[in-house]
Amino acid sequence: MATKKQFVPVDAVREDLRTFNEVVSNVSTANVEKWLTPEFWTMATAAVGNLVAVLALVGWLDYSQVETVTKALTALVGASQVILVNGLLVWKFLSGQQAVKQQIVAAKLRVAEDVMYSRMHGTNNR
Repeated sequence: MATKKQFVPVDAVREDLRTFNEVVSNVSTANVEKWLTPEFWTMATAAVGNLVAVLALVGWLDYSQVETVTKALTALVGASQVILVNGLLVWKFLSGQQAVKQQIVAAKLRVAEDVMYSRMHGTNNR
């Protein structure tokens, strides 16, 4: 016995695609676009070490200075990492606090609107 094919209405397919597009558009790509990752800092430290080695091979640096310069530049990369990470943390905290304050003000406005609406329409149960 052959089964009868069921066709899905075009409107249903459009609605499914619209829902899918809404879900996909809300997906955060922030993690993909970040470049200040631990891998970046590891690469930066390795690049500094390689740069010092090249400077020593070319003869711009004396071999006795290589270790001192490597330590200094590695410390500089580490310090810049700490400064950037702490700065980003402070920035995120401050922007989060600002968002919370905006939400509180918006909630107070909604309550005030509800109170005024109920007073205007006499739905106040006294």
